Amino acid sequence: MTTVSIARNECAGSVFTAHREYSARLEGRVVRDEVVGPVNMELLRLFHQRIAPLYQQAHANGPFVLLSHYYESILMSPGALDGFVEAAGELIAVGIAPVAVAHVAGPEVEGREFMGDILRKKIFDPMCLPYQLFDNTDSAQRWLDEHLTKALDHDTNH
Repeated sequence: MTTVSIARNECAGSVFTAHREYSARLEGRVVRDEVVGPVNMELLRLFHQRIAPLYQQAHANGPFVLLSHYYESILMSPGALDGFVEAAGELIAVGIAPVAVAHVAGPEVEGREFMGDILRKKIFDPMCLPYQLFDNTDSAQRWLDEHLTKALDHDTNH
């Protein structure tokens, strides 16, 4: 199983370090990641450098979805948000983006509603990528399963 991890205080080639933590793994057709926020630009740089092999592996088996769990905070610095937009655009451009993205952030997660709207407007809607913010994993997984089933049906019919 391929995994990606970024530890707190890792350096991204600059004098600053990642403030928080990120990890991702591939489970079948689901990339599952966990983010302890807030997210800064250095964390996004490391994410950008490391995530492509995991997405390539996921894509090699056909359509896949992304299930992200946020803890403590979903807030991002403006630079991190710009980096997120750039990284998502590159994954779509090279054809290795998920077919749908679900973020799970409980009501206690700082910036939940605020960032959910921003992420939808700045990243997912312009890129025509289905996106939804949930407060629990079960609802998110059901929604992702629906999108994955549609993508797999489309894949076998073309």
